[in-house]
Amino acid sequence: MSETQSLQTEAEAPAPEPEVPAVAPETPVAEAPPAPEPTEAEKAAAARETKKQEDIRKRINALTRRGAEAERERDALRAERDAMKALLESRNPPAEPETPRPAPTALPDDVIQARARELRDAERFQERTRDLISKGAKELGADTWNEKTGILAEMGATNNQAFMQALAELPDAHKLVAYLADDLDVLNGLLARGPVAMAAEMGRITAAITAPAPRTLSAAPKPAASVSGRAAADPDVYDGSLSMAEYVKLRRKQAPASLGGEKARR
Repeated sequence: MSETQSLQTEAEAPAPEPEVPAVAPETPVAEAPPAPEPTEAEKAAAARETKKQEDIRKRINALTRRGAEAERERDALRAERDAMKALLESRNPPAEPETPRPAPTALPDDVIQARARELRDAERFQERTRDLISKGAKELGADTWNEKTGILAEMGATNNQAFMQALAELPDAHKLVAYLADDLDVLNGLLARGPVAMAAEMGRITAAITAPAPRTLSAAPKPAASVSGRAAADPDVYDGSLSMAEYVKLRRKQAPASLGGEKARR
């Protein structure tokens, strides 16, 4: 009896409960301190830098657009030139045509020649303009050159055909661009002139700003005046005793007409 009761007791004993693993308490994550607010000076500097970069992008985009327009214009001029060339060739019939053909509508010779000259002048202008941009960017740096040309564009100079034509003919035109961008009074005075007077004044200004500096004179006393009765020698632009007004006047007198001077071509 006791053995049976012992077996029943063991059978009816409750099963042991499974052990639940202990959960470690969560460790709070430390939050990073907030970033300090920028100062007013830092905000102003950032705003100025943003505006500067935006201005540079605008100028570069403007130059890119003008370059693309010039390229399209050049392609159009080439196409027209080829058409004119084909027309000129078509006006010379073969020596012994096999079958008569109706002649195309012909333009007067003077009209054709005039148009051909216009095409050549336009190509030459585009070439000299590209050289001007290349020299300016190389000598002044791309950023400075874009800044100078941007000022001229804002003043309306680049939209003045007479100004651009005269500028393209100057050998040191990039130096004149930099000079005029720094002296808007002179630039406005030029734009107010007629085409001929404008070109002449641009030549005179370029000759003055590109003239070599006067040579340093020796400290030795001047030689005694000659008593031979010969006429005095012409003044020299390198004479250090000349005033600025005398120097400019003499420079204009001796400079050739192609540079805006008064010296006649021989």
